[in-house]
Amino acid sequence: MASDRDPRLLALLTSCPAVVVEEVAWVGGAMPLRVSAHVTDRRPPDDLITSVRCIVLAEGKVVVCRDPDQLHVIPGGRRESGESLAQTAAREVHEETGWQVDPGALTQLGFLHLQHLAPKPEGYAYPYPDFTQLVFAGRTAGRAVDADAAWSDTDGYVVGCQLMDPAEALALDLEATQIAFLRSALASLS
Repeated sequence: MASDRDPRLLALLTSCPAVVVEEVAWVGGAMPLRVSAHVTDRRPPDDLITSVRCIVLAEGKVVVCRDPDQLHVIPGGRRESGESLAQTAAREVHEETGWQVDPGALTQLGFLHLQHLAPKPEGYAYPYPDFTQLVFAGRTAGRAVDADAAWSDTDGYVVGCQLMDPAEALALDLEATQIAFLRSALASLS
């Protein structure tokens, strides 16, 4: 697997050390990954960025999302054809939370580096063994729907969102990588 690793990414990882590293398992435990958070203004190679995430502050609070398994503070997803990375973040935030952020006003916090710890799954169509997710922070430009109206994620992944005071959000049982980026977002947007 070491020979399959992208030298551009390895050079970036060497020059931008991780602030947090943890192991997680996606797809019901079938996809073990090592995930590291890199707080930096540098970007991984574009072809290794599989999705974009964004920590969102609304009305002085943190937007906290609930998926079927857990809480998280980094709504996001894959880029669509023709989108910039910031446009992807703004679209995904809107789709998953109902909040709008200005793509031109986002602050890059860094990136998540994800490394597969198991053999490449058959038919796997994404970069392997390493891929990255760019992480932004932004303030809302407004709610896309009436505040009293029910909102549902257009893809059905996020089952609900709520606003929390920053201290409450930091006290949640979130992945350590999310806490690292949340702290960075709160510092950069204060």
